[in-house]
Amino acid sequence: MTGKLYGTLGPACADTDTLRALLRAGMRGVRLNLSHGPLAERAPWLESLRRAETAEGVSCELLIDLQGPELRVGALFAPLTLREEKFVALMHQCAGCAEIVPLPCLELVEFVERGELDSPALTAYLARQLGPYAGRVDAAVLGCTHFPFARRAIRAALGGNVTLYDGSDGTARETLRQLVRRGWVRGGSHGAVTLENSLPSELPLSRRLLALPRED
Repeated sequence: MTGKLYGTLGPACADTDTLRALLRAGMRGVRLNLSHGPLAERAPWLESLRRAETAEGVSCELLIDLQGPELRVGALFAPLTLREEKFVALMHQCAGCAEIVPLPCLELVEFVERGELDSPALTAYLARQLGPYAGRVDAAVLGCTHFPFARRAIRAALGGNVTLYDGSDGTARETLRQLVRRGWVRGGSHGAVTLENSLPSELPLSRRLLALPRED
């Protein structure tokens, strides 16, 4: 069984003369990578290939590497969460439609618990952790209950156009569902919420965090 000789069509060999020389050397297949540019931009290269084929009287197979998932999602979690089987399974489940980039941010929990939501130290920390992905992710999942409180700083670190997701809405809906199921919701009354904390000294921080305006 005789194999075919393939080459990669790129800037260094996109002219007709070079392609003719490659065809004379036995090349009978060409790979075109579209991960770094659309097909329309590669039209001149393909025209050179067709001219070379005509001149040499041979035909060449064309293999095109299509661009992978165009959606890149940053997943901000505590390191322990990133190692959980459920998270790994979700990453595999989404692999076909998006690139998931795990971004462990353990110290962000500590910043939030200290009430540092816009300090220079937090800005510097997020710049180190998230700066390499600024402008390179389309969305970010805030996978820890602490992280939504620092969403302004996270958005600034990743770029203003990034979409942020957190589980707060889902948690609220599930809480309501459980209250309704138990018959603890009274129609026509908003009721009241009482905050409790296993560390009473942390109650002022809890109240301050929950009083922050929600950023969509």
